Amino acid sequence: MPTSLFARYIDAFSKGFTRTLKELVFHALVLITTLLYWLRIGGFKAHFGESITPWLWAFCLIVAWHSLKAARILSREIDSEVGKKSESSIIVSPSGEPIVSYVPHIPHYRLKVYGIASTGVLLCALCSYLVWRIARVDAVVPVTVPAAILPPVSIFADCGLAGLPISIPAQSSINVIGLNHKFVISQNWGLATFRNDTEKPQEWPKKEEINEARRLHSIGWFGYRCDFSNHSQTNAVDVYVPIKLWFNQNILKEENALNYTVVLSPMDAGSHFVFYIFNDCPVNATAILSKTVSFMVAGEESRRTAPLNMPHKNPIEPFMGFFPSKVQWLGETPCE
Repeated sequence: MPTSLFARYIDAFSKGFTRTLKELVFHALVLITTLLYWLRIGGFKAHFGESITPWLWAFCLIVAWHSLKAARILSREIDSEVGKKSESSIIVSPSGEPIVSYVPHIPHYRLKVYGIASTGVLLCALCSYLVWRIARVDAVVPVTVPAAILPPVSIFADCGLAGLPISIPAQSSINVIGLNHKFVISQNWGLATFRNDTEKPQEWPKKEEINEARRLHSIGWFGYRCDFSNHSQTNAVDVYVPIKLWFNQNILKEENALNYTVVLSPMDAGSHFVFYIFNDCPVNATAILSKTVSFMVAGEESRRTAPLNMPHKNPIEPFMGFFPSKVQWLGETPCE
């Protein structure tokens, strides 16, 4: 009985593993390369999926290579048989003549042989892909740090009306924001610092500027004192306090707001940071504190965001309105 094409292919495939020295050298190179890669990714210390993937890839590569080689060898064998219509057997008939057996014709044998080999290669490719996907998911599972283990930080802000002049204690300083549309457009962050390096308290601004404001009947000496405090046991640095500003606007539209950032640093646990806001130009101005602040904590790589807590004394608490000032208290930039 003629042997089936699939059985002949399996026979050619199995014999190919040790047919020549070339096959053995190929196997050795694949296994050595796989071993070196496996050791490089951590060996047994790697995830199970990562550890087993290189060896499955090596096995699939060897199987795919021998599948195609078996198809080529079997096709050549069938090619050599196509020209033979019959072949003599070693068995003789009663008359003493060798029994003649006819070689059966196999239609489309090349297509069938390479179809069997291609199926094996595709199965190996699919197996390799699935193993890679499983190993990849196993390797990239993110390790999430619960928010509860991060030390909490609570920033509190209390802004209330304040009037000029301000007394600066000896060997101390105050921080001031001067509301100036032209300045805010050119520099949208920061504080102006006024120091008193003497041994006696000093007033800011100078008495001559206060007298000038009175002479001009200016009420621009009213502003706000903002006291920020850290009500937690964690030290914070680079605390960003966003403020939205409007100049000469009767209706506060979001698209007309200018963004300004006050940087408070450091803000150690239990400490306070005070700054003042005054209008520096002869137009009305409005400021609204953001509902959140961002900051850094020592030892952490990324910035944190937290709600900005307020005393809730009245409904318009974050809102701060400023009368026009006929005197420039800071004078850093001429008014428009």
